[in-house]
Amino acid sequence: MLLTTENFKNKNKSEFALKIIVLDTEIVAFAINSKSKEIEAFDKVGSISDIGFNQFTFSDVQVIVLDNQFTLIPESIFNEEKAASYLNFSTETLEDCSIVISKNKEFSLNTVWYLQNALKNNIIQYWPGSTFTHLIAFKLENANENRENNTLFVDALKGSLSILLFTNQELQIANQFDTNGDEDALYYILLTLEQLKLKEENLQIILSGTASFKTKLDKYFNNITISSSNKCELNITEEDKVICSIV
Repeated sequence: MLLTTENFKNKNKSEFALKIIVLDTEIVAFAINSKSKEIEAFDKVGSISDIGFNQFTFSDVQVIVLDNQFTLIPESIFNEEKAASYLNFSTETLEDCSIVISKNKEFSLNTVWYLQNALKNNIIQYWPGSTFTHLIAFKLENANENRENNTLFVDALKGSLSILLFTNQELQIANQFDTNGDEDALYYILLTLEQLKLKEENLQIILSGTASFKTKLDKYFNNITISSSNKCELNITEEDKVICSIV
């Protein structure tokens, strides 16, 4: 259901940016005021055609895709002609998909990922100038100013966990897991740290997650910061606020 106001309907949509988050089972869209950065309308649906914003034109439309079909390749060894081969190292070949390359100059990394053609075409049908990025690539772009010597960025969404780990200002790991609840997400975090031989007490955690998941993390970590988000006064659920903190 579209959560909006008569005031928003009457505003000039060219003053708003649209952020669309594509999850495994649902799609969430936010209309963000380009000047105030406030989220003034919100929609959560099952398909692109159901988004209540599809009748409007926005100043910018960015689509952030959340899935496990990606790999990271350092720029020093990257060859665009081998993009499909890179993906074969970490995932099976997917049909009816396009290979997308999201470059990151700060870390000299390329996120190579599969974008479903049906999803891309459905979005472009309504917003021809849309740009597409993977959640991992998006988080890398926005982690530059916030990373400390030992920082773990955690996005615990419904059915999925994304983590970016920095030690000594350097990216150590960027990964995404399918999860079945908070216990599952916690297991993957602790397993990752165990494999890297990192002690929990030495980490700064920047969390996008529910209060219940933070409570579980509190048992292992003593330095947790809740990720800041765009201003949002809409009456939305706690899980939706977690998604809001990403954009």
